[in-house]
Amino acid sequence: MADNKDTAARDVEAGIGRLQDEIMALGTVIAGVTDQRLRAALTRLEGNLLNIGMRLDRDCMRLAKEG
Repeated sequence: MADNKDTAARDVEAGIGRLQDEIMALGTVIAGVTDQRLRAALTRLEGNLLNIGMRLDRDCMRLAKEG
């Protein structure tokens, strides 16, 4: 059972890492957008994704402590 938890934790951490990479890529795209409305929408999306990533990270850490 511990192996399954360890594997799941690694999978979640890898997923969070991929999410962070995609958010960084989105930030690069946003920097090149000149349309103000589109830029604002993409910036909100970036913020929402950052919040999701932080919540996932926090929840993952909490679950790891609970063991």
